[in-house]
Amino acid sequence: MKAKGWVYFVGAGPGPLDLLTLRAERLLRTADLVAYDQLVEAELLALVKADCELLPIGYRAQTGGAQHPILHDRILEAAHAGAQVVRLKSGDPLIFGRAAEEMQRLDEAGISYSVVPGITAALAAAAAGCWPLTRKGLATSLRLLTWSPHVMAQNPAETLAIYMPRHGLANLLHDLLNQGWSPATPAAYVQSALREDQAIIRAALRDLVHAVEQNSDNRPGICLIGEALHQGVESWLTAWEENRADSAALGQ
Repeated sequence: MKAKGWVYFVGAGPGPLDLLTLRAERLLRTADLVAYDQLVEAELLALVKADCELLPIGYRAQTGGAQHPILHDRILEAAHAGAQVVRLKSGDPLIFGRAAEEMQRLDEAGISYSVVPGITAALAAAAAGCWPLTRKGLATSLRLLTWSPHVMAQNPAETLAIYMPRHGLANLLHDLLNQGWSPATPAAYVQSALREDQAIIRAALRDLVHAVEQNSDNRPGICLIGEALHQGVESWLTAWEENRADSAALGQ
């Protein structure tokens, strides 16, 4: 028999409140329990009702995440008691968010769930630099991946979006070059995409590691690589500053 409660896997997107979906906002405002990941912005948590329980969970790379349970026991307890639970994940829950393992645990516990998508990091980073990840005649496919020692040979018509690359970036780019990727391939490393403190580091593939080491901090980032990145950042930088000035003038 299914439990009376419900768990919603909600994508928080890249962070800013105005990039949250309307459905996600509604669920946050009505939830009895919000279990949120470490990267979720505080302004999203401010949406919850006064008696909502906030449960900080989640983990990041290099922090011993394997020691954490797949799904927090409090989520199961609340759902069994009939609560509306929001499992709030940065980006999109279904893209490197480990939602599959948590859904399996809910299936085993007889708890119903559904998913509300969010803007994933690859799309946020592309928007930050005004890069078309696909482009007719130039980039006809997009690959989302995390680093592994089995990197594919170059496909000139493909854009790579590499999640959580910071600690293995040097090895990753070394492997790409060894697999035949052109050293001149446009690449970028983006941190805090579409937030006020975002950072965009752009370089040829051969130079990206050095550029990141010289210009980045410890915030999570995403790496984009491909010919589609020839377009972009220079025109965007002016537009970004103009947009910030306009927003400030309007009090947004």
